Amino acid sequence: MNSKMEATVVVATNNAHKAREVRALLNGAALPEHGRPTPELGQSAPGRDQHAPGPARLILEVFSLGEAGVRASPEETGATFEENALIKARAAFDALYVAAGALGEPGALGAACASGEPGATARQAIADAARDRRLFVLADDSGLCVDFLGGAPGVRSARYAGESASDAERVDKLLEALHGEPHAKRGAHFICSAAVICPDGGVRMCEGRCGGSIIETPTGQGGFGYDPVFLVDGLGRTMAELSFDEKNRVSHRGAAIRAAASAIACWLQTSG
Repeated sequence: MNSKMEATVVVATNNAHKAREVRALLNGAALPEHGRPTPELGQSAPGRDQHAPGPARLILEVFSLGEAGVRASPEETGATFEENALIKARAAFDALYVAAGALGEPGALGAACASGEPGATARQAIADAARDRRLFVLADDSGLCVDFLGGAPGVRSARYAGESASDAERVDKLLEALHGEPHAKRGAHFICSAAVICPDGGVRMCEGRCGGSIIETPTGQGGFGYDPVFLVDGLGRTMAELSFDEKNRVSHRGAAIRAAASAIACWLQTSG
């Protein structure tokens, strides 16, 4: 029989694309059994003893900062993805626990719940989880690193073409920087660092990577950011050509969030 662990997670983002990906990855995430890694895309899981206990399952309520009605937009001053993820997670954690009244003072979340305003149900769930030591905060920072460009755009991936640039403008600048370069010099990888802050304030850091190369012409209608020009190693398709489920299986964020799910489960098993 599968064991079940329940908790609430607030994802420190107002980015609708990111919130959707993270919610899908965390919700009901099946955790690998000890010593049995999750199979890669296109592979099947190895056989197992039918009488052995099944993998644990996380049953999570997952909300974005917007659904929580909490604002936390710290300046991302870190020099690495890890530093920026932790900056965002800590800011959201502090704001949520103050708003939930879990630090000894009446909280804004409780007031919103009592008023019956839109979002009250989500905010009540978050406030209850904070008081019951079941609230986790997850933030991530991710970007594209191109070998030929010395790791750029790197931590400035979202600001590569300026603070207010569109995805298309960032892609155009990247392609211009690589103009005329052969495939051998267009190697790249996406990286995602995820920071999980547990109910006791402890921090778990997780990382995921996805290797590939930059093609010359944007291809595919899905995804966002640099996805249309990132050809995924071993698949022969860009990230933007993958289905939602395929992308979650191979992406840098998918790997980092699955590791975060394991970190949450571990805390619940040992400290919850």
